[in-house]
Amino acid sequence: MLSILFNRILLELLSIFRGDSNDYSKDSPNINVVKCFLQQLETYCHENWTLAAMAEDCGLKTTRFTYYCKLLANSTPMNLLNLARLNRAKKIIEQSPPGENLSMTDVAMDCGFSTSQYFATKFKETYGCSPREYLAKIHMK
Repeated sequence: MLSILFNRILLELLSIFRGDSNDYSKDSPNINVVKCFLQQLETYCHENWTLAAMAEDCGLKTTRFTYYCKLLANSTPMNLLNLARLNRAKKIIEQSPPGENLSMTDVAMDCGFSTSQYFATKFKETYGCSPREYLAKIHMK
């Protein structure tokens, strides 16, 4: 994605202007790129990401990308992607007007899940209730 590459350039320029030295760690630019990528993950989580595609977008090999994700977020890239998708789905559910017949299949697809069943399973694992139950709780308030 162009925005990731653009942010990488901006981070490098910022470190130059600040006088930051990256000599202490040859990994600093890579860590910053991965950090930036992870910060934007929820925005782009609906895309059809693979581990290889995420790593390539950051200019890294999959092993190194996974290492940085674990270092920064204590989780694997695919777990972080699923969490970003679930957060996005939760926001969509929360913002739905009461009485609207919200399709959980549409929510799942809009957030990048390949099936609504997988979405419902992961949602329940993460939040302790199904998406439909969560919707009912939100609109009961």
